[in-house]
Amino acid sequence: MFEQKQIMVNGILINYLMRSDADQDKPVIVFLHGWRLSSAVWLPVLSAFSDFRIVALDLPGFGKSERPRDFFTVEDYADVVRGFLDALGIARVHLVGHSFGGRVAIRFCAAHAHRVDKLVLVDSSGIRFKPFLKRMLAVFVKPLRPVFFLKPLRPVREYFYRAIGADDYLATPELRSVFQTIVQDDVRVVLPLVEAKTLVVWGERDQETPLRVAYIMEKEIPNARLIILKNAGHMSFLDAPQEFERVVLDFLHEQ
Repeated sequence: MFEQKQIMVNGILINYLMRSDADQDKPVIVFLHGWRLSSAVWLPVLSAFSDFRIVALDLPGFGKSERPRDFFTVEDYADVVRGFLDALGIARVHLVGHSFGGRVAIRFCAAHAHRVDKLVLVDSSGIRFKPFLKRMLAVFVKPLRPVFFLKPLRPVREYFYRAIGADDYLATPELRSVFQTIVQDDVRVVLPLVEAKTLVVWGERDQETPLRVAYIMEKEIPNARLIILKNAGHMSFLDAPQEFERVVLDFLHEQ
């Protein structure tokens, strides 16, 4: 039912999934995945959205899409989404973004408000703050980085990076320079610029982007409301798929 296709966007080969039997007249939903993931992560829930033309892309550096250049910002990722829609001749979309994909979706909406009908943010990243202990660990680790890169100390280095919440940094060594740029981005400054009607969907037990992030987004996006999925974590759309499908479909069908 879903075909893998590829297209050049801004000089980067982008892989994406699209329904093979998609009705061109249906409204379009574009799904954006989180860091270290790919478009395939959405497959368990996509069949529920049969009333829509579904597109899910591999963001640059993930899945089967080409890796971006070393200096690549969240705005650059958002511009890839713009170029992708232009290349497919899609004028307006519903946009669904999980985690890092939510961060990209927010930046896209802030820059291209006229192209988004409705926005769904799922356990989205983008608000910067660190607990006191992690800040202190980061201060301790930084001056020791040259020593940590000695081969015998690799286990110690990885322990400290995990302690300060940098698992994603360790897991994607080919994108470390990009990751360092991405995590400095704070979307809070552009939340008031998001004009699309927005549904904020969050896992009650999300430890990666805790609920306080959801409350900030609900408060600062002008037309947003929050739904919390009980007993779900950061991958809330997989932890509670039926509830996720129901609340998102209800939202998308609202007039």
